[in-house]
Amino acid sequence: MTVANRAGQSIHPAIGHPYVRLVSGKGVFVTDDTGKSYLDAVAGIGVVALGYGRDDIVDALADQARRLPFAQSMRFENEAAERLASRLASFAPPGLTWSFFSNGGSEALDSAVKLVRQYWLDRGQPERWKVIGRRPGFHGNTLMALSVGYHAGRRARYLPYITDLPHLRAPWIYRCEQGDDMDGPYCDDCSGRALATLIEAEGPETVAAFIAEPLIGAAAPAVTPPPGYYQTVREICDRYDVLFISDEVMTGVGRTGRNFGIQHWDVVPDLMLFAKGISAGYAPLAGVMAHDRVIDVIRSGSGRYENTFTWGGNPMACAVGAATLEAIVREEVVDGVAQAEPAFFGQLEGLRRHPIVGDVRGKGLMAGIEFVQPGTRDPFPAEAGVTAKIDEATREAGLLVYPCAGIIDGAVGDSILMVPPLVISRDEIGLLVDRLDSAIETVARTVLA
Repeated sequence: MTVANRAGQSIHPAIGHPYVRLVSGKGVFVTDDTGKSYLDAVAGIGVVALGYGRDDIVDALADQARRLPFAQSMRFENEAAERLASRLASFAPPGLTWSFFSNGGSEALDSAVKLVRQYWLDRGQPERWKVIGRRPGFHGNTLMALSVGYHAGRRARYLPYITDLPHLRAPWIYRCEQGDDMDGPYCDDCSGRALATLIEAEGPETVAAFIAEPLIGAAAPAVTPPPGYYQTVREICDRYDVLFISDEVMTGVGRTGRNFGIQHWDVVPDLMLFAKGISAGYAPLAGVMAHDRVIDVIRSGSGRYENTFTWGGNPMACAVGAATLEAIVREEVVDGVAQAEPAFFGQLEGLRRHPIVGDVRGKGLMAGIEFVQPGTRDPFPAEAGVTAKIDEATREAGLLVYPCAGIIDGAVGDSILMVPPLVISRDEIGLLVDRLDSAIETVARTVLA
């Protein structure tokens, strides 16, 4: 029997839609198969933290591949994983000394929820199972991640499979229903006090954990809580004996000008997710860090954590992660991000001159821009396709941004996220903003015509 040759195709969100094919990258730029160059203002999507073409990290991967490419983490330890765990412990807030490795942020979320479950089983309180998330919020695309998070556009079609979990309104001051001012005072939602009310409503004896992104990522780009928010959250979690999970998949390893985003609020979580920039884009790597107080309970209880992934803790990925952290420390990348923040946001603020730019927000090298109808905070109707137009115009200008449409209710709300490589230069920041400025001007003329 003869089998005919058929061309295989990758599945993307828009089935059969033509996608730009990237073929190479250097520094903060990528090139497609036509030879066109783009400034990658999203570092892949917050992943390529140290830029493209890093021979030192490639060498770490190749060296580990030659010595030991694989070790099953359920039954064996490997030196690269031990080294990465040690590097992470010295990089993270105090007490977070235990690491479980996975392949991506969604797996890390599921792993954290399983750790939370095991903790409460070993505390003798199996009735505590609810994980409180925020609305909006995004923690990944597995069914549990979609359940814990609330990205309306990504979860709607999977509702029959979604676990019904409680959600707190996120501290989105720009869209606060109480009309909070950016400088306060803040309502219960924006201050964090609403968490206590929700825990009481759910029954404190049923609540296991609360999870939040220090700055929101894809669900509402770079929405940033006010001062005091996470201190209030930490106090409430302690009061009700609830674990606090900080999702640092987007905000970790220097992105906001601190090692981890939660450190802007001087708070230590019980569990912390990491991914994306931890491997600088050179290998799939993610995981969850646990505080000593969590692991001590499990060790003195069942002593078991039943969770594994075939490629979790892979020696090659962990060698890349260790090399990435070593480079971040050696090159003082985190301090560099903090120093770049004034220039980055100083120039982005100038984009408010466009009548469709409603809000510019974020920290470090993580920025969100929200687009609204001129003179208001009203979103454009979905059929206006503003986010898609911005995406198209920026590509035409040689710039890659992350389009985030439907951020208000899954249908309306236009915005973009920018998380460029942490090593972007001042001149490259200027080029980024110039290209974005040109693209926004083009779209503004179109939508306001």
